[in-house]
Amino acid sequence: MSEKGIHYIINACRCSRNLADTEVVRKMLLDLVRMAGMNRLSAPTVVFHDAKNRLNSGVTGIILLSESHISIHTYSERGDIYMDMFSCRPFDVNVVKAYVTELFGIADIDEQVIRRGLIL
Repeated sequence: MSEKGIHYIINACRCSRNLADTEVVRKMLLDLVRMAGMNRLSAPTVVFHDAKNRLNSGVTGIILLSESHISIHTYSERGDIYMDMFSCRPFDVNVVKAYVTELFGIADIDEQVIRRGLIL
């Protein structure tokens, strides 16, 4: 198998800060691009969704990269985040995990690293 990229997935709960802050999420997306040495194709798109059911309210953000994308969904009332970062360029998932854990005050995290590739 020839590796074509890394897809890093974070599911986190009991997060204690910044879950409703669109500016923090926007900066996070830009910081992750810089930290991983990636190249953005767009500015970050970040919006707060104020759902009728407050438990479903939170921030959604995405940034398109020449290497692929980074996306995040937060649920501010529940204290959850769901994020994925996919790139055909290698990056250090431990650096990403440490940054995101500190930024959102994550207490519980489940992560997956999927190595993408083609069978030759």
